[in-house]
Amino acid sequence: MSKKILFISNEASRTGAPIVLLNFLKWLKENTDLDFLILSLNDGPLIKDFQKLAPTYTLKLKRPDNPTFSKYIAYKLKLRFIAPIKRYFLLKKINSNDIGLVYANTIANGTAYHKYLSNIKAPLITHIHELDRVIKNYGEFNWENVEKYSDHFIAASGAVKQNLVDSYEIAEDKVDVVHSFVPVGNIARVNEERRREMFQLLNIKEGTFVVGGVGALGFRKGVDLFVQTLIKLSSLELHREVCFVWVGANLDSPSYKTFISDLKKLKLEHKIRFIERVPNPADYFSTFDVFLMTSREDPFPLVCLENASLKTPVICFENAGGISEFVEQDAGFVVPYLDISAMTSKLELLMKDEALRKKLGEAAAQKVKVRHDVPIASAEIKDIIMRFIDSQ
Repeated sequence: MSKKILFISNEASRTGAPIVLLNFLKWLKENTDLDFLILSLNDGPLIKDFQKLAPTYTLKLKRPDNPTFSKYIAYKLKLRFIAPIKRYFLLKKINSNDIGLVYANTIANGTAYHKYLSNIKAPLITHIHELDRVIKNYGEFNWENVEKYSDHFIAASGAVKQNLVDSYEIAEDKVDVVHSFVPVGNIARVNEERRREMFQLLNIKEGTFVVGGVGALGFRKGVDLFVQTLIKLSSLELHREVCFVWVGANLDSPSYKTFISDLKKLKLEHKIRFIERVPNPADYFSTFDVFLMTSREDPFPLVCLENASLKTPVICFENAGGISEFVEQDAGFVVPYLDISAMTSKLELLMKDEALRKKLGEAAAQKVKVRHDVPIASAEIKDIIMRFIDSQ
């Protein structure tokens, strides 16, 4: 193929969708001779990783972290006067390439299609990782342009596809489902010595039953439901100690302060740990006996796959996104939406039945390996791309 593929990422943060794209592009570089370039609408820590794979461009300047007043003023001046000129020449350079296909990662690129890329005459595939709440957050104008310019869609789960079909009247044959994926071989397996060190670091006694959760302290991730489950479980007569651990918290947020205040009044603050975003999350995941996904809406979160690959069963809500498509009947439990009592009951069962917990965890790890490893899903995406390239 002489023409190039333009891959668009809305950002280069260490979050789910950019990580999925990065893992796919690494596989594509190693396993095909397809030529491509990358456009990230925003800067971020993954930019250097993208640059190792192909020519990479960013449209927006990165705001400095904790800037002094003079650095903030300099940033604003660059944003006002230099960035538009840089953007003009950058887009001119991109448009000068012979683009044979545009592949846009996430729902967040609709405005960019309209504003910057509408003169590229090539098929456009949009890979959607979002459900309805997030799609609406980006606004009607953004979605209108996603729908207008996209020739085809890839959905990160069956739930994502169903939302496109039901809520946005996208034809079923215009959407392929490719479930999100992780590099199974690269997920760190923590040895027993390191696991003991993590228990000490978290000030949790060995033998405690640890329930894990991951994400920002927001409404969508359901951290309030995570806390309510702890309260419910603590009201029961349990045969062992229990501790809930949430990784990825912003300890400066009002939500965190509210949860801690409530738990102190209930004398339960010693049974929970809120951990900020860390560079070694697998170390913390290694302490989990169960991964409790309390999200109200989540397309197909990578953290579930990462925990499952560590032989940790998953408990989630039905009708809350795509992860129930992974859990099914053998990798954990799917309970009725927002049913805290049902979640608590399943946790109590797994606390009492270690053999069942291990069986579900083994099945979860095997399922990630055979269904959701990078080479398997990447080959599916490549086949979709080739359909459009070969049809030209």
